[in-house]
Amino acid sequence: MRYIKDITAEQRAELEALYRQGTYVVERQRSHCILLSSAGKSMHELALIFGVSRLTISNWLDKWEQAGNAGIKLQAGRGRKKKLAGIEQGQIEKYVEQHSRNLQAVVALLKEKHAVEVSKKTLQRFLKR
Repeated sequence: MRYIKDITAEQRAELEALYRQGTYVVERQRSHCILLSSAGKSMHELALIFGVSRLTISNWLDKWEQAGNAGIKLQAGRGRKKKLAGIEQGQIEKYVEQHSRNLQAVVALLKEKHAVEVSKKTLQRFLKR
């Protein structure tokens, strides 16, 4: 049996705040898991409560033991990277001004000059921002 022990009052307060007001569901689940573990719930019980495997619970506990409350938070850099992130918005707007009625020409320019393949819809979404 593995439990989280020795949680300070400050850590407990931070975990409870994160559990109640956290931005992401995963962060709220992880903080709740740590709190329940410190209250004496086993890994098997935690796995049943959260609907995940015991390995996942073990990973959550390991991350919390290594990094504290920072280990609970989602790490930056997750998800798909933006295709047009490396090109300045001003440059794309210049291309659009040159070819104001034909976004397909702008898509071709992006492919030719910047080696970035995007669809017309992606370009429209980018220009809305």
